[in-house]
Amino acid sequence: MQRSMILLLLAIFGIAGITGAVSAKEGDDLIALAADHYAQQRWELAASSFKSFLKQHPQDPRTNDARFYCAESLLQLGRYPEAAQKYEKFLDHARKEDPRHMDASLRVAEAAYLGARHHQAIERLEPFLESAPEGPQRQLAETYLAGSLLAVVEQTPEEATASNQKSRQEKLEQARTLFSSVLKAEGNEKPTTTCRFGLARCEDLLGNQTPAQQGYTALLDDAEPQIAAQAHYYLGRLAFAQDDASLAAATWDALLEQWPDTPWAEEVIGG
Repeated sequence: MQRSMILLLLAIFGIAGITGAVSAKEGDDLIALAADHYAQQRWELAASSFKSFLKQHPQDPRTNDARFYCAESLLQLGRYPEAAQKYEKFLDHARKEDPRHMDASLRVAEAAYLGARHHQAIERLEPFLESAPEGPQRQLAETYLAGSLLAVVEQTPEEATASNQKSRQEKLEQARTLFSSVLKAEGNEKPTTTCRFGLARCEDLLGNQTPAQQGYTALLDDAEPQIAAQAHYYLGRLAFAQDDASLAAATWDALLEQWPDTPWAEEVIGG
């Protein structure tokens, strides 16, 4: 995973008020090495160097900067729980006016989402959105929250109790609203495929077959294989539920031919 990040390296090198000239000098080479690894996207080396700096110079004024960039490196490496811990530690020591405070708040939730800890992601994202201004960060947070709500519904066994059904519907309706909000946002330059698929999935689970069918159909030729394969799978399921066996067979045949090694192809074969 490669994510674009603003390199605030001046925050590392331009810290004012360094106390103890000797200890600062001792840490300069190590923090400079860590920053160089980070700038060159050598994430493993960057994370290791930042950790070494934190261990060897725990009282250095630059420790919180090191925590932030160590967390960023760990996120790139897919080490989500460890990254979340570093972001949390950074937030414990960061001032509210630090421009990275909001970034770290979102990253904690992002790490939970990417690590499939969806309940934890929801707990983080809902308060984040209460104060997040309009813009790319808010759109990303809305996408993560919608995806987390949808994932919780998908992963929870459906039960017949009225309270569970109500909770399920509320989550799906909230996710649908969030996906729609991102898709309608002005100036949204990010790919919206995930939101389009999520919206179709919400409509499907809410029992709205026509918009779900339209949504899946629009994604059949998507360039992202994971999205296209799922669109074929769920569109076939809708057709099968509507007793249109020929459409279901044709849709699933296309899935088996183009993406035979995906979980959705295995589900078709198993079913």
